[in-house]
Amino acid sequence: MRTCTLQFTPKMMFIREFRAAIKNYLPMKKYNKYLAIFSFLLSACHVSPPIELVSNGKSNYAIVIPSDPNKQEQRAADLFQAYIQQVSGCSLAVVHHLNEGSKGIFIREKGNISYDGYRIKTDKNKSIYIDGSKSKGCIYGVITILEKYAGCHLYTPDYKIIPQNKDIRLPYIDLADSSVNENRMINIPDKAFSHDQDLLDWHRIS
Repeated sequence: MRTCTLQFTPKMMFIREFRAAIKNYLPMKKYNKYLAIFSFLLSACHVSPPIELVSNGKSNYAIVIPSDPNKQEQRAADLFQAYIQQVSGCSLAVVHHLNEGSKGIFIREKGNISYDGYRIKTDKNKSIYIDGSKSKGCIYGVITILEKYAGCHLYTPDYKIIPQNKDIRLPYIDLADSSVNENRMINIPDKAFSHDQDLLDWHRIS
């Protein structure tokens, strides 16, 4: 049985040695197949550095909303600010224009998104964009980040999970969602639930 030994040198040397090794021990058809699989796995293993939204209880980010925000833009900004502070102790400023050296979380209502839908996207400068349709798209986009990346979960008036973490990191994000129903009303006999606006928004109840 033949064996081959690969020396783990820097990335380009490793790729060259790997290609040469498998070419010597595999038929051409299998060589091309395995090389394609290896190249795919190598690219998939590349992990971009995280976005440090909060580090050790401090942040270079500010929440940016239009100079004349509508009700949902203001509500989304306040919600984001409140829960990030509860988690990390860091209060992100809500501003209309970024100061030099600051990074932005841009919350904006857009007209080209489906009803109650949102788009969350980050860019190479690590800016964060939360675009929402009319009604509550921006709010639902904010809640998605709070759930997926800050670990905040609201279940009932008495059962809410708000973790304590002075570091909040986000991956690069590109996602979108929207609702198929414009009205989502249910009969809630519990007054504490029906009067808790955060809880209602978390469960997307109109």
